[in-house]
Amino acid sequence: ISFKESQLDLISKKIGINLSLKNIFEKEKNLKFTFDNQTIFPGINKIYASLNLTNDNNSFVITSEKFQTNLFDGNIIIEKSNKTANDIVIKSTFNKANLKKIHIEDFKNFLEKDLNKLSNILDARVLINFKKSKLKKNYLIVQSLKFYFKRVM
Repeated sequence: ISFKESQLDLISKKIGINLSLKNIFEKEKNLKFTFDNQTIFPGINKIYASLNLTNDNNSFVITSEKFQTNLFDGNIIIEKSNKTANDIVIKSTFNKANLKKIHIEDFKNFLEKDLNKLSNILDARVLINFKKSKLKKNYLIVQSLKFYFKRVM
């Protein structure tokens, strides 16, 4: 861990993360990270993200400049504001997702259990849109797969 000139850097070879947060004391921040290890999403073991963070009083917006994994890339927006009724909303769109390396049971478990848990832990609404996705069975190409999760009371 190092901190220099309004930039926080965290590097851990043990857990496979390299994180850099610039402009830490400013209203608008820039976060870049690389994660090189197994994640909650089945089949993903590498993530690179470059994100812009803006916070103001009780609201924040995190917008990806680039979000890329070993299976797909796309954009993520995480927002909590008056516009979202002060709920945390996570919207993601991924183009040309190569999901054929994922076992269908693992994907089903992720959707039925893990994503709901994540949504409940974060108290967030999660919207995921996979466009032009390749699935395992007969290399089917699907124009759009959309998933929506919200906290269960």
